Amino acid sequence: MKNNTIKYLVLTTITIILFALYYTYKIKNDGYQDAIIFEKKINEKDNTIKDRETFYQNIILATKRNENLKLAENLRLINIDGDTLLAKDVSFKNKIVLRYSILNCSDCVDEEFNILEKNKSLFSDNLIIMTYHENLRSFIMDWKKLQKMGINNVNLYLLVDNNIGIPLEKENIPYYFYLGNDLSMTNFFIPLREYPHLSNNYLKHTFQNFFN
Repeated sequence: MKNNTIKYLVLTTITIILFALYYTYKIKNDGYQDAIIFEKKINEKDNTIKDRETFYQNIILATKRNENLKLAENLRLINIDGDTLLAKDVSFKNKIVLRYSILNCSDCVDEEFNILEKNKSLFSDNLIIMTYHENLRSFIMDWKKLQKMGINNVNLYLLVDNNIGIPLEKENIPYYFYLGNDLSMTNFFIPLREYPHLSNNYLKHTFQNFFN
C-alpha cells in the first residue's frame, strides 16, 4: 500500500512537472511568435516610410534643376518608319514621356516596360517614349517587344543624339516627365527597379491629374 502511494506521488509529481514545462514552453513560444509578428509589422512600417522617403528624394533630385525647362524645338528624332523629324514638327504637346537609353540599366528599362504593360489601359495616345539606340535594328527590336506586350498605342521615337539637353541626362538613368503645350517639362520622376509600385503610382496619379 505504501509503495503504491509513493508511486502515485511520483507519477503525480512528474505529471505536474511535465505540464509546467509544456505551458512554460508554450508561453515562451507564443511570446516569441508575437515578437516576430510585431517585428514584422515594425519592419513593414519602416519599409513604407523608406519607400516614401525614396519617392520624395527622387522627385526632389529630378525636379530641382530640370523643372520647367523646355524641350528644344530643333531636337532631332527618328520615328518607327525611319523618318527624321524635329520636335517642333511632332505632336508632342500634353504628353507623358518615358525617356531611356540602350546605355541605361537594361533590367531597369525592362521593369518599366512591364509597368507600362500593367498600366496600358490608362493611356491612348498621351504617352510617348524617347529612346536612344546605336542602330535602327536595336530600336525596332524594342518597338516589336512593346507590340508583343500589347503596348501598341505608344509612339516610339529614336533620338539622333543621346541627349535632350537637360541636367538629368548626366545621370544616365530612365526617367519620366510631363510635356506641356509649350514644350515645357514638368512632373519628373526617376523610377527605381526595387520599388515598381512607385512607378505605378506615378503613372496613375499623373494620368489622373492631367488627362481626367
